[in-house]
Amino acid sequence: MAFKDLAETIDVREPIRLPIMGEVVEFPGTISARAGMILLAIMGAAKQVIQDSDEPSTSAVIAVAGVPESDAAYLEAQILGDVAERIDALCEYNLRRRNLVTNTLLVWHSQGLEAAEEFWNAGGDLGKALPNRETRRKAGRSSTTDGGQPPRLKAQPRQARPAGGSSPRNGQAKPRKKAG
Repeated sequence: MAFKDLAETIDVREPIRLPIMGEVVEFPGTISARAGMILLAIMGAAKQVIQDSDEPSTSAVIAVAGVPESDAAYLEAQILGDVAERIDALCEYNLRRRNLVTNTLLVWHSQGLEAAEEFWNAGGDLGKALPNRETRRKAGRSSTTDGGQPPRLKAQPRQARPAGGSSPRNGQAKPRKKAG
């Protein structure tokens, strides 16, 4: 079996179109690898915040992710493409609206169209877009083993060290040199 050409294995994503204040705006379908790594950090933090919080929020996610402002700005520029100023005008310079657009695009790039639509249609309210905390925790437990507890590594018993305080080597203690 030989490797197929990359163009045959992964296709370039089509742009996403969002209806914003009566106008349909097209956003880039792909982002750079650097932006993807920043997005992974943010989405990892989002998962933690969503699991641990009764009312998850974007600000809590950003705080947990610890992403520098320069990286966040780079990611935003990547997902908005060349329409950032147009989005500001369409959103009537309303931060909440702008955040909904940006965060929906983050969800789309990381989780796909269906999740992005749910997030968008919930107005960016994670509480509406996601099940409540108890349901999320149960869902997380159902994917683990051992009665809902995550699998744990079993500790191996420590072998007793031989007299003399040196560590064993091939089952034998290395003799200590006498001070002299």
